[in-house]
Amino acid sequence: MKIDAMDKSLYQQCMTKKRMGFRVHSVFESAINLISQEGIWATVVSKGRWLPPNGFRVRGFPELKESLENQDNFWIDESILPDSFIDLHIHSITGNIEQRESMEILEKKVEYLQEFLNVFGKEGFMRTQLPEKIQLSLTAFDQGLENQNEQKIKQSLQGLIGFGKGLTPSMDDYLAARILVWKIWKQIHPTKETIQFGDLIVDEAAQKTTVVSEHMLAFANQGKCSEDLLRLFRMMFLSSKGPEYEDAIKEVMEIGCSSGEDWIYGMIHETQRLLVNRKGGNNA
Repeated sequence: MKIDAMDKSLYQQCMTKKRMGFRVHSVFESAINLISQEGIWATVVSKGRWLPPNGFRVRGFPELKESLENQDNFWIDESILPDSFIDLHIHSITGNIEQRESMEILEKKVEYLQEFLNVFGKEGFMRTQLPEKIQLSLTAFDQGLENQNEQKIKQSLQGLIGFGKGLTPSMDDYLAARILVWKIWKQIHPTKETIQFGDLIVDEAAQKTTVVSEHMLAFANQGKCSEDLLRLFRMMFLSSKGPEYEDAIKEVMEIGCSSGEDWIYGMIHETQRLLVNRKGGNNA
């Protein structure tokens, strides 16, 4: 097996031991989820696919997939050296402060993102009218952030976490995007907000959603996401050309059935909230 590329953080975690064993959690057409005895989550994908957080890309994926159908264990040791390491963390964005977009351009990018969804979006979860209870919880979540009311945020999350279909429910994708936007924002713009709402989301998600979604939210709270999402965040918050930005949007919209769109809605709503607060001189 030849590893084409690997998340830098995952490699560092694996190399803390001479040899780390994983068991197979779930198998899909072009991805396999693995989990170690220590609770480290890893995802292996086929060549040509975007790298997920804590993931690695291999050549000969069909053969690996076939072998794992017959055995439940996978090992990573010092003999495995990837061709390249990829740092799937937002500090690769926030470290380029001198390249960040102006507020005026960022507003236009958000408007374009919304218009792109309006024209090309599928009939996904966030394009339809939300059930009343979910909408009330979402409104309460925003009010809790606005007033920096931790208890209200916690209560609202009980009606949001795990809502929607799929391996990563739609509302979880949406919330993961909001976590990452807030983390990027607070590192490149002064903010008065002190509540780390990503911590609250991760706590509330424990055993209330899918295992895959729990890990996705935890990664987001660590500032990590997949290559395609990281690229869109970079195109949005740093100086970029129109065609590059549009290509990044299209790539993310292809994630899952509606997961990519749910992520984009989360990006739009959280960026809009922070822009409004900054204009009004509130928390952001």
